[in-house]
Amino acid sequence: MFGQINGVIHAAGTLHTNNFGLIRETSFEESKEQFNTKIYGTLVLSKVLKEHNVDIIILMSSLSSILGGLGHIVYSSANKFMDAFSQKCYRKNNQKWLTVNWDVWQNKVVEESILVIKNAIMYEEGNKAFDYIIANETFPQILVSTTELQERIDNWLHFWEKTENLQKERVKDIHEWKDLENELARIFKEILGLETVNRNDNFFEMGATSLTLIQINEQIRRELKLNLTIEKLFTYPTIYQLINFLKEDDAFGVSFKNDKKKNTVISHSTKDIAVIGMSGRFPGAKNISEYWENIKNGLETISEFTDQELWENGVSKEEMYSEYYVRRKGVIQNVEKFDPETFGYNLNEAELMDPQMRIFHECTWEALEDAGYNPQIYNGKIGLYGGAATTHWPYMAMAKIASNPAAQFNAVSLTDKDFIFSKIAYNLNLHGPCVSVQTGCSTSLVALHQACQGIQNGECEMAIAGGVYVSVPQKIGYLYQAGMLSSPDGHCRAFDHNANGTLFSEGAGVVVLKNLEQALEDGDHIYAVIKGSAINNDGNRKVGYTAPSTKGQYEVIHAAIQESGISPENIDYIEAHGTATHLGDPIEIEALKQAF
Repeated sequence: MFGQINGVIHAAGTLHTNNFGLIRETSFEESKEQFNTKIYGTLVLSKVLKEHNVDIIILMSSLSSILGGLGHIVYSSANKFMDAFSQKCYRKNNQKWLTVNWDVWQNKVVEESILVIKNAIMYEEGNKAFDYIIANETFPQILVSTTELQERIDNWLHFWEKTENLQKERVKDIHEWKDLENELARIFKEILGLETVNRNDNFFEMGATSLTLIQINEQIRRELKLNLTIEKLFTYPTIYQLINFLKEDDAFGVSFKNDKKKNTVISHSTKDIAVIGMSGRFPGAKNISEYWENIKNGLETISEFTDQELWENGVSKEEMYSEYYVRRKGVIQNVEKFDPETFGYNLNEAELMDPQMRIFHECTWEALEDAGYNPQIYNGKIGLYGGAATTHWPYMAMAKIASNPAAQFNAVSLTDKDFIFSKIAYNLNLHGPCVSVQTGCSTSLVALHQACQGIQNGECEMAIAGGVYVSVPQKIGYLYQAGMLSSPDGHCRAFDHNANGTLFSEGAGVVVLKNLEQALEDGDHIYAVIKGSAINNDGNRKVGYTAPSTKGQYEVIHAAIQESGISPENIDYIEAHGTATHLGDPIEIEALKQAF
């Protein structure tokens, strides 16, 4: 049905972080997966193809059979078998057997995050190499790598010599976890040649390689008497995570102070949610306090841009002098000022990072700090629910690295709005749900609603909720078009008889939430209490997709009041959407009238 088979490629194989381990720590059961795919797969292939006239049989092996590697004994052995089998069968029975010892490929770097990206074979390079492999008529074995192999072989040959030259064994009398942290940091500094090591720094981001991790593990074993497996250094790739693992693992029998995490029981006796921390960035206000002062004083903090500012940000003179061009916008300050090291990023990552991620990162940390909680040592689950806007930043950032596919792949998590929150959850060590929300103007409040539900459903003890919008270039206005949403003069006059349109501006807001009873028990500062919330959708009960619906708004307001258990007569203050449009404001007022 498919015609003649002219060639066969055996590319089966598996490699996971739990495959790493010294030979004395590796059981037969743990080896079977490697042997089944590599060794038995080769033997079965040989048996099946014995009577077939096949031009070429290619076995996909690995450089690990030549260079060895970090705890690769089983994987290396399985690949070494393929190398030897190919040598034996080369040109046997009129079949050309060939082994290819590949270095790590680009996608494997992304999946395992183990080897340095500069060593990875790019797809284009691999395809070119494969063309050569197919054309080869001389060798039964070919090595493919993008780096200088002799240097890597020399490093392995001199490894134990370097290890023996380390300073004499120093066994420390460690009675405190802080002492252990300092000793681990010292060992990493010595081996990696660093001046400082932060307990939250990832080992591989600090410059550790397969070779140096073996040295580090051996020195930890000798000096600190901790018999860690290599796998543990991959599973817990920071000093902080490694210490937390040791605290929880009784097998190590370390006589440190017992500060194991308490068994937290989430109370479900009330649905009330406390707001225990806040942070924000607003036009004309770099924090919540300044924002409140602006509100009290009735200040309009919209910026009006000069010709020079508009020109520097790409606005043509023809456009800026148009009678319809409005040179106003609310901008937040210092979006370019970000301390990457504080949050575990390098400079290249910070430059690529969406400004929305930078701002939300800072606000999230500030809100947690305001609440009095450090996520790195908090014992419970913290959820993160947030939303960001679609902007031009991803396209601008990707254009800078257009010639580097590997960098583009990694940059997605720094530039895509839907990766913002999972990236922050990763860097801040948050273990609760992480949800990216995008529902237009209601995004932040929907995130807040979902965060409340996360706590009420027992999915997390605390939750962070909020939203962010930053557009770059910042200092540009817009072209007014009659009948659309935007204001013709750059002023927003909500619920005013002179209201004639809205104004899109930048900002960020974050709150930290906790069950009210738990917050009272923990002595948290409580800014406010959320008694109820609700969400819905209009469906098509309106004149158009973007138009508001009186019935839809009434229903969701009514549902929130019902959820709160509060009588409408006892509600003294309402904060409205207030778009200052001819359609939006009247419909919102009508919906409120019906609900009350």
